[in-house]
Amino acid sequence: MTAANSMATSAGQPQWVHAYVTGTGPVVVALHGLGGAETDMVSLAQQLAADALVIAPRAGVLERGIHRWVPRSKPRTKKQSGLIETTGKLAAFISETILEQRLESRPVIVTGFSSGADIALALGILHPGLVDAVVSFSGTYPLGDLDVPDGLEGERFLLVGSDGDTGTDGMTLPRLAAELEARHALAAVRVRPGGRQITATDVATARTWLGEQFPEADGL
Repeated sequence: MTAANSMATSAGQPQWVHAYVTGTGPVVVALHGLGGAETDMVSLAQQLAADALVIAPRAGVLERGIHRWVPRSKPRTKKQSGLIETTGKLAAFISETILEQRLESRPVIVTGFSSGADIALALGILHPGLVDAVVSFSGTYPLGDLDVPDGLEGERFLLVGSDGDTGTDGMTLPRLAAELEARHALAAVRVRPGGRQITATDVATARTWLGEQFPEADGL
C-alpha cells in the first residue's frame, strides 16, 4: 500500500494526500469521517469488493488537529459553498487518477462514513457520470436548499443507516432517497437498529447490493 502519498497532476499541481492500494477488482474511492485519516477506510473498501483497487483521500482541511472535508462555518450557505468547492476538487482528482492509471474499464464505487458519506453523496449528485455507484454509511443530504441537477438517470445510491442515529440533520434516509429518485436516480435504503457505526451487517448489506448492481463485475 502507498499511504499518505501526494502525487502531482499533469499540470504539476499537488493532488490529494491519499492511500492507494493496488488490486485487479473494482475501483473503490473511500472517504473517512470527521477526524479520521486516509487509512481508516481501506479495510472497508477491501471488504466491499474483492481485490479492490482502493483510492482513499485524506480530508484536506486541518482545524485544531482534526481533518475535515469542509471548514467549520456557522452560516449554512458558506458551508455549502465549501462543500461544492471540495467536491469539485475531489471529482477532478478522481477523474485524473482513473485516466492516469487507465482504470476506465472498471466499475468505480465511492463510499464514505458520516461526513465522508456526505461528500460521497455530493459527488454522485453534483458530478453524475463520475462514479458508477455511491454507498453511503450514515450520510445526510449534503446540499440543503441548493439547486441540484435533475438529470441523475443511471446514478445508483445505497443509503445505509440506523434508527438510533440522531445526527441526520432532520433528513431521514427515506426522504433522502425520495430526493434522489425525484431526480431520476436509483436509490435504495437499508436501516438497521442501533447507532452510528459501520457494522458487519452493514458491510454484508452493501456487498449484496453491489453484487446486484454489477452482476458481471469481478470482485462483486
